[in-house]
Amino acid sequence: MIISHELSDRVLEQLNDQTKRLLDEIEVNGDAAQYKWGTQKIDRQNVAHFMTFEKLVGTCSVRWRLTL
Repeated sequence: MIISHELSDRVLEQLNDQTKRLLDEIEVNGDAAQYKWGTQKIDRQNVAHFMTFEKLVGTCSVRWRLTL
């Protein structure tokens, strides 16, 4: 998910918490789905490292995994 730089850290935390709660409700064959969660904050100091989507995804540990 890409979120605007105009949102405060508080709003970002609330959105992350809501997303985690909703993901926790997902079940596969009666078992809870498993996820890895990652966050990458891009600011003026590190923006040069993340000029493409591929670079962002490559450095962030976000990977979806369902255990069946």
